[in-house]
Parts: sequence; structure tokens; C-alpha cells
Amino acid sequence: MSIYKEFNLHWRGREVLISYCADYSIAFRQVMGATLAHLTIQSADGEKLPISDTGFVSHFAMGGLGIENDDQIPALVEQRLNEEAKNQAWQEYVRDSQQLRLF
Repeated sequence: MSIYKEFNLHWRGREVLISYCADYSIAFRQVMGATLAHLTIQSADGEKLPISDTGFVSHFAMGGLGIENDDQIPALVEQRLNEEAKNQAWQEYVRDSQQLRLF
């Protein structure tokens, strides 16, 4: 049975829901000899994020995410969001969503 830890991240006025399972599949571990971690990231309101146009990301990682403690997950996600938010397309999206458009 997969056990998920859930986290809430308040990022730039948006609520981001994070779930993480360090050992997603017993069968995978038995066959491959390594764990398979599963991370999901989603915006609480369904709005897009700089890492996903749909506001949802599901990521699997063989051997885990290279962290020592699951409590580091929110900081890891925040770091990724901040990095991707530097992208010009994201900055234009934020700018456009803050002002009304007539056409």
C-alpha cells in the first residue's frame, strides 16, 4: 500500500497542493531493486502553474527525489516553481491575467 504525505504551499497568492509517496510500488521495488517515488503538484483552483498549463503535474522518480527528509518536498517544489516563473511566457501570462482585456 502506498502511503502519501500531503503538503500545502502558498506560492505567490496561489494555493498549491502537493502529495508525495517515497515508495509508490512494492512490485517495482521487488523487480527493479529500487524504490519508485511519486510526486503530484496541482493548483487548488485548477489554474495553470509555471510548470504546467493544466495546473497538474505527476512525476515518477526511480530511487526517489534525492532528498533526506520528506519535509523538504515543499521547498523543492517552491524552488522549481520560482525557477520556471522566470520564463517570459509565464510572466506574460501573469501580466495578462492581472489586467482586463477588451478583445
